[in-house]
Amino acid sequence: MRRESALTAMGILVFLLLILGVVMVVGCGEKTVSEKGDVDKKGQESEEQDQVEDEDKAGGQKVKIFLLKGETPVEVDRLVSKPGVQAALEILLEGPFPEETEEGLDTAIPAGTRLLDYKEALEGSRRIATADFSRGMLSFGGGAAYVEAIKSQVTGTVQANSPGVDEVRILVEGTPAEEVLQP
Repeated sequence: MRRESALTAMGILVFLLLILGVVMVVGCGEKTVSEKGDVDKKGQESEEQDQVEDEDKAGGQKVKIFLLKGETPVEVDRLVSKPGVQAALEILLEGPFPEETEEGLDTAIPAGTRLLDYKEALEGSRRIATADFSRGMLSFGGGAAYVEAIKSQVTGTVQANSPGVDEVRILVEGTPAEEVLQP
């Protein structure tokens, strides 16, 4: 009888050690620092970071987009389920995350602009990319600096995700940007 009690006690001890091991592997504390090293105001990771981690675990892949810090284009990584230039341009049109806006990142591309078409083609030995956007692109408010900022964001995003592209043509509902994006 005493031997059975010892075996039962040993079984309980093994079970508790197993649970302790699982807790240690899974982690019992909250992370307070994101992968980028940022800590939010409450000491917890932001919802966007959690979403990025979830996408990463689900096999997300990086694309690069260009946002603006002042008038300077800045490369920013985004995770997407299906990589490519089209996905990168669609992500670009979503603009900066709220915490990026707090860090001074912005976009010159008007809210509501949609990507209508994207294609690449060879013209002689040059690879030409064409990105066609909706009329929403025309509501930027004017100004030569805005036109240049829009072009730099789109061109930078295309070339970062398709390095072989020699030229990027921007269209607004089929019309070349030079004709419709006037300062």
